[in-house]
Amino acid sequence: MIIKTDAKQQEKLDKFFTEENTWFPDNVVEKFLAILFFILSGILSCIPNRIITFSDFNEDWKMILIGYMLYFVGVSYMIMKYKSYMESYSTNRKRTSTKDLLKNMPIDRMQLWIYITKKKIKPCAIMTAIILLLKVTISLTALKTIYPLDLLMVLVFNLVVPIFIA
Repeated sequence: MIIKTDAKQQEKLDKFFTEENTWFPDNVVEKFLAILFFILSGILSCIPNRIITFSDFNEDWKMILIGYMLYFVGVSYMIMKYKSYMESYSTNRKRTSTKDLLKNMPIDRMQLWIYITKKKIKPCAIMTAIILLLKVTISLTALKTIYPLDLLMVLVFNLVVPIFIA
């Protein structure tokens, strides 16, 4: 299956999300939570895996997985404004899925997935670059060596896996 970007549908999606002026006020908390989870996960992810020395191996992996789970929650909050919508003037304040709002528009679900992926790839790439830079710096300073598995885990969990979360 080849994934192709339809320029007309992408323009319609861009226009749809930019014209909705009620999207921003409801998403301030989501942006704040995304940034908070990115910072917390970044702190945990910058620690080289060889420095985490708890009593046994199971505790080390729990610490690493907590960092990556916080990162995935941050990514989820970051893209929430493209996944659901809440009308600010409504009395019931119920969230509606973006897919339900766009069902009357000639937009394919795959094009919505591509649009969301394009929106999250830049912040994920920036976060990955920052974590890699800090992890290499800390590894060279503390351990005088760089472990390729540490760098591979950052690339896979911070850049590749979030692309599939949509």
